[in-house]
Amino acid sequence: MNYENKKIIFDERLKELAIQNKIYSENDFLYITRDNNTYPNYLNNNLFEKLLNIMKENNNEIYMQYKNGSGGELDSKYSRKTKKYIPPKMASIASSSRFAYLTFIDKNNYNEISKIINEKELENRFYFEEKLNVKNIKGATPNLDVMAKTKDGNSGIFFEVKCHELFNHHIIEFSDAYIKTNVLTSKKEYSLQFNENELKMNKDKVRINKSVFGYSQDERVLIDIKQLVCHLLGIANTSYEKKQLIYLYFKPKNINDKEINDIFNQLTNQFIRISKLKEILNFCNRYNISLKLVYATNDAFELPLESEITVLI
Repeated sequence: MNYENKKIIFDERLKELAIQNKIYSENDFLYITRDNNTYPNYLNNNLFEKLLNIMKENNNEIYMQYKNGSGGELDSKYSRKTKKYIPPKMASIASSSRFAYLTFIDKNNYNEISKIINEKELENRFYFEEKLNVKNIKGATPNLDVMAKTKDGNSGIFFEVKCHELFNHHIIEFSDAYIKTNVLTSKKEYSLQFNENELKMNKDKVRINKSVFGYSQDERVLIDIKQLVCHLLGIANTSYEKKQLIYLYFKPKNINDKEINDIFNQLTNQFIRISKLKEILNFCNRYNISLKLVYATNDAFELPLESEITVLI
């Protein structure tokens, strides 16, 4: 299966669904960069600028969180790899940051979000681009897309929001700082406690063979496992009594593509398999972290949130 081609088809289908639901028109798309490259599956320049102005006016704190975040969501940037300018990430029809923003600022979605979280008495706000810290590793600051808290401060809920990222292939690779500080292999409490024999050093990087996570050699890794591990380490280092890590993927119910639905099924199976690994399961139990996989099945970001919830841990 050509996953990169499926990623393009997925983006085009999201655009079709947004137009069918009268969220946008065909003329609302086509971003043009300063070097005159065109991107048909991105909001056009004027519409994206309007979105930013509305964000600044109505949710300036959130705007600044994105502006100061490490994701480069709001600005067009020069790519050394392609040697051309690329549009702001948030302008993409499949932007996970725009998905997160539109989902969590919409008060009409609060009941569905509360159902996903399943906690009483949530604070009446969400935090975007939340930085955490991995204990003893300077500069290791995993970013979570959205965070919520209960009013009593006992529970912290962390969302990692995804859209077309599931079509990417992920290498499980860490900086050598994760070895030097023993957060991957030590038998101490604050460690995932992987077998050292499964790790392979490559210059200043350490790579974990995907077979450790139950993958066959020809199987595509749809989950960013390095990110998952870093998120768990960061969440464990918070002071909340109860913690949740929720992966929220956009999976419109009318995608109408068998191969894309098959990829989502692969993703579900990979999450279930990884959540059963003793290293992941034991770490989550030690730090009282629950793990969920949620699919948002509404046909456009702007439509009311609908969800399918799988409790993993």
